[in-house]
Amino acid sequence: MGGSDLSKFFGVLSLERSKEKQTPVDGYFVSLNGFTAPALEQIEEADEQVRIIPLDGAMVIEHLARIGVLISCADAAKRAGHCAQEAGLKDAELDGAEVLGHQFGYSVGRALFAGQAADALRPDSR
Repeated sequence: MGGSDLSKFFGVLSLERSKEKQTPVDGYFVSLNGFTAPALEQIEEADEQVRIIPLDGAMVIEHLARIGVLISCADAAKRAGHCAQEAGLKDAELDGAEVLGHQFGYSVGRALFAGQAADALRPDSR
């Protein structure tokens, strides 16, 4: 996430806060891919009028798991392990997780790889 998007957001946030003097306005800026070092520096140096709360992809996933929209990464890993065992993938290794979006909801997918074979678990979506 770069500085130009943050600057635009700071401007809009500052305007909203000046219009809503009686009501606190919090600014949450979400970047699923994280923030560049200059962007984090810009956030840190911002004054109170444009102070924001930056959230990256891991923080969003953690929050969605905490409120029950997603299962936790630990539960996804456990379920993936059971699938690998049932599929006979003895040397499978966990190779990351992704949030999968579908018209029926979101879920955490864990991919297991053993040579060329791959098996992924899709937990119940909500």
